[in-house]
Amino acid sequence: MPDARYLLWDFGDTLADQRWMWPSPAGVPGWTPRYAALADSDLDARWNLGHTTSEELAAELAADLDCRAEVLLAHMEARCGELQFFERAWAAAIPPRAC
Repeated sequence: MPDARYLLWDFGDTLADQRWMWPSPAGVPGWTPRYAALADSDLDARWNLGHTTSEELAAELAADLDCRAEVLLAHMEARCGELQFFERAWAAAIPPRAC
């Protein structure tokens, strides 16, 4: 079997629960359906390609949710810090370490 240096793996529901960003920030009850609706949108495509920053994404979502972008950005950063990978999938994705 050839050695692989890189692994490209679909993130959602294979390495981690795709709903990891769904919990709402305090005081923003519409977050979950709005964030879920982001999938496959033009805004999502621009963000995934790096044509929109996280700050711009938060500003657009904040305008829809009638809240401050800073609240959403802080929430997004906190959720990223709490992301947990599926243990077995993660173990298969990382190379074994030499002893």
